Amino acid sequence: MNTFPKITLDELEGLLQGKRGSARCPAHEDRNASLSYSEGRDGRLVMKCHAGCEFKDIAASLGLHPSQFMPESELHDSRRVTSKARRTSSKPSGKGFATADEAIVASSRQFGRQPDHQWEYHDANGQIVGHILRWNQSEGKDIRPISLIDGRWYPNGMPEPRPLFGLPEVLNSSSVVWITEGEKAADSLRSIGFVATTSAGGCKAVNKTDWSALAGRSVVLWPDHDDPGELFVAEVADILQAIEPAATVKIVRPFDGDPEAAKGDDAFDWIERRDAALPDDLRGQLEALAAVTSPEKRKSDDRPLMLEVHRASDIETRETTWLWPGRIPAGKLSLLVGDPGLGKSLLTADMAARLTRGNGWPDGQAMGESCEVAFVLFEDSFGDTTKPRLLKAGADCQKVLWIEGRTSIDAEGRKVVQSFDATRDVPELVKLVEQNPGIRLLIVDPLLAGLGKTDSHKYGDVQGALNALVQFAEAYNVAVIGIGHLNKGTGGKSIYRSMGSLAFTAKARAVWHLGAMKDDPQRRLFLPAKFNLGPMPEGLAFTVVDGMLHWEADGIGMNADALLEDEASNRSSVPDLSVDDFLKAVLADGPKPASEVLDEAKQEGIPPKRTRRSFKELGGKRRKLGNGPWLWSLSGQDDQHSPRCPTLEPGVLGILGESCSPAVDAEQTSELLP
Repeated sequence: MNTFPKITLDELEGLLQGKRGSARCPAHEDRNASLSYSEGRDGRLVMKCHAGCEFKDIAASLGLHPSQFMPESELHDSRRVTSKARRTSSKPSGKGFATADEAIVASSRQFGRQPDHQWEYHDANGQIVGHILRWNQSEGKDIRPISLIDGRWYPNGMPEPRPLFGLPEVLNSSSVVWITEGEKAADSLRSIGFVATTSAGGCKAVNKTDWSALAGRSVVLWPDHDDPGELFVAEVADILQAIEPAATVKIVRPFDGDPEAAKGDDAFDWIERRDAALPDDLRGQLEALAAVTSPEKRKSDDRPLMLEVHRASDIETRETTWLWPGRIPAGKLSLLVGDPGLGKSLLTADMAARLTRGNGWPDGQAMGESCEVAFVLFEDSFGDTTKPRLLKAGADCQKVLWIEGRTSIDAEGRKVVQSFDATRDVPELVKLVEQNPGIRLLIVDPLLAGLGKTDSHKYGDVQGALNALVQFAEAYNVAVIGIGHLNKGTGGKSIYRSMGSLAFTAKARAVWHLGAMKDDPQRRLFLPAKFNLGPMPEGLAFTVVDGMLHWEADGIGMNADALLEDEASNRSSVPDLSVDDFLKAVLADGPKPASEVLDEAKQEGIPPKRTRRSFKELGGKRRKLGNGPWLWSLSGQDDQHSPRCPTLEPGVLGILGESCSPAVDAEQTSELLP
């Protein structure tokens, strides 16, 4: 086997400048500096042509062997990546066109007009290889790609790996690159002087793009103001930190603390709301925000992982300690759940008052010394709601702390308060308790809002999000009570009625339900649903008089399961006549999607089966418009209110009349009806 001496950057000093950068590719006629280069892990030179030249051709054009540039293992890896990218490029579907304009006209026919927005994608040589077309519709946006594949234009996504938006500009600039989700947002940043890019296909196609042009670059990610936006930048950040050499990545969130920000806003919306400002001023604000933002920590894949193992004989046994003996454990997570309006917040105010005064518990249990209580609130205002309740309950407000959130300073020097997030802010809780060691209870109301962007319906996500909070509680012997609502089910086991995933109930050591019986709705029942630390305790009862809790002296031999059975029995007693009246009222204004009617009925305690039966008995009609939802209407209303295709004037393409699908009656289709 031949062995070739390695080539370093120093040996190509006349051709390349610096440890990383761009240059003209020697393997083809290159006018756009489409070759990226950098120093590899062992000092060898790593190069990539964004115009598509193979690595071996670049090496051969320099009179060198590929192994002189990178270790053999990396050379094999690069071959695997290349072959994988080639495999993922699928054959085009649909009709091909000779020009992009013809393909755009064909894609526009179903909309009856030209696209409202159109963006071009280029390869490293500046050749157009794809278009993204966007139509603004009343129900949202409709985006269609067309791509150059084997010399013809098809209504398909670009072959993988796809180029970055504005790739030639990215390659020819040494400036910081800003990344947004979507071409419209990237264009808005370009309009104020930034080098900006994005990937085709949005948050679901990040891994289909070739990000290597950003190797070793300084990059700023700007997420859309919603969960998919955060997912997009998280995935892009992971990719950019994994390429060699890794990019320096910052994530800025200009919408934090912005009272005008709406869910789904992006860079375009931010700039449009400041249209009176000069571009230089806007760019200065954003650059200042990026300057005070810390780079994302690079994920390390080579750190050794070890299991933490202990022998049982080495573990010190200890007894459970209690905040409220036999009911609320210290150093553990407990839940208090119930429907809105029953008094969960009043109950926590009563508990806080007792703790800050050392007055003892409602069941006669002694409390010992008074202590401090901390609140994290997401729904009630502390000043006009929580504090008045605390005062009425007799709390010592000097011993009550309100954790408003986490503060930071924005680009204009203003204080910004971010909501508490247990997945991020537990270290700040630790500092708080170390500075205020009298805190024995932390109330998070509601708990779900305190877990940031955690998906509340994914068991693993919830378990992971709660870990830091649970570990904090145990380490500092602080009781944590998370407040939550019941889900929309009826009856069944109480442990399955708590908010979101079962992980909330599984992680908590005690779960308490607050409810009321149908025959005495003013009497509140505080009942156990789960208790891992001993025998199930008795329930308690109280009434609310003038905003104050009046506890009954005797316990209740009842648990949360029995309460929910009573609730289900109450709801199932809805007479058929009221179901008919409900349907007549809901459908009085004309046809409505069946799913909406069923959801509203469920909110009224009417099971879907009974709703469908009453609808049928009333002579209800079902119909469907094109690909839209099934619509329900009552006899006599259908003709009056049925949606019709609008009268359309001939458009630029002359085919508007083809865009409206005829209505389909239920009798004309065998599709399963709602």
